[in-house]
Amino acid sequence: MSAKQKTVVGLFVVGGFLLFALGLFLIGDRRLLFSESIELETRFSNLSALRIGSKVSVSGMDAGEVLAIQVPASPVEKFRVRFRVLSRFQPMLRTDSIASIQIEGLVGSKVLQLEAGSDQGVLITSGAIIPSREPLEIGAVIQQGVDVLNRVNVAVDDVQQRVLGTVDTIGDVGEESIKLVRDVGVDAADLIATGKKSVEDFNAIVAGVRQGNGLVGKLLTDDQLYDSMVKSSQELHETVANIRRVTDDASRIASDIESRKLGETFQKTASNVEAATARLTEVLVALKPPGGGADES
Repeated sequence: MSAKQKTVVGLFVVGGFLLFALGLFLIGDRRLLFSESIELETRFSNLSALRIGSKVSVSGMDAGEVLAIQVPASPVEKFRVRFRVLSRFQPMLRTDSIASIQIEGLVGSKVLQLEAGSDQGVLITSGAIIPSREPLEIGAVIQQGVDVLNRVNVAVDDVQQRVLGTVDTIGDVGEESIKLVRDVGVDAADLIATGKKSVEDFNAIVAGVRQGNGLVGKLLTDDQLYDSMVKSSQELHETVANIRRVTDDASRIASDIESRKLGETFQKTASNVEAATARLTEVLVALKPPGGGADES
């Protein structure tokens, strides 16, 4: 082999070594192998396709990678995820920080997302366990949507049945209302006929009264009978007054008997009785209807 060939081979070997070293450096830098970091742990019931080597981000910024995933020994336990975070992010991580599994982009790989803690939280140290929030699966969301739609369909069917029942009830009520209106119409017609007959009877009575039929008609149409009734009433009033005077005279007679003044009292009483008898006779004569005297034998 000539010297020129040896030189070319040496340059090729050196170039390959430099490329290998550069690639190794780039890979280590990408995986943050040459930066100071701390190791932490979190636990999940569902990893949602998170794997070793997945990115770890703090508040959306690349901060480390997943180192190991330990499978649980029983169904009640959780997956233990051990990951590394650059030390410069340590002041942001507190005991109230939350670890969750997110999707990088729309259809990207899974990323372990760490939320920054609050000032009330205690600064974490290497080996600490970060509380976790279970990932939300698209399939689970779709299934929940399907369940909701099924419940909505059931509710809609129930409402539809209730509406149909209500419509039927309204129809029955309408038929009953029409029947009731018809019955009321018949009753109203009977009532109108009865009222019309009552009005006709009342009109007939009024007509009879105007013609002088009956006692009321005669009083309203016969002036002589009316005057006679008025006169009889006045005479009856005077008779009652005379009877009252007789009663008073009887009381005075009793008083006179007690005082033994009988002669003058008896004479006055007799005169009052005679006058009362005469007036009573006149009243009885006046009460007789015109032309209604008794036949003389």
